[in-house]
Amino acid sequence: AGIIAAKWVGGIRENVSLTDEKVQALQQGFTGALKQKLTGRATRIETQEAMLRICRQHLDERDVAALTDAFKTDLAPSTGQ
Repeated sequence: AGIIAAKWVGGIRENVSLTDEKVQALQQGFTGALKQKLTGRATRIETQEAMLRICRQHLDERDVAALTDAFKTDLAPSTGQ
C-alpha cells in the first residue's frame, strides 16, 4: 500500500506543488485508504472517495479541481517512479 501511495503522490506532484508536510500527509492518508482496499475492507469506489477526501483535507480547492480534471483523463502514477 505504501509503494502504491508513493506512486500516486508522485503523480500528484507532477500536477501540483506540494510541501514536504503535504507530501507526508497525503502519503499516510493514501496508504491507509489503500490498505483498506487491498485487504477487502473497501471497494474501489470507496477507496477513490477516500483518496479524494484526503486531497480535499490537504490541498486547496483549485488544486483539487486540477487533479479531478487530470483523473478524468486517466491520470495514473507514472510507471517510472
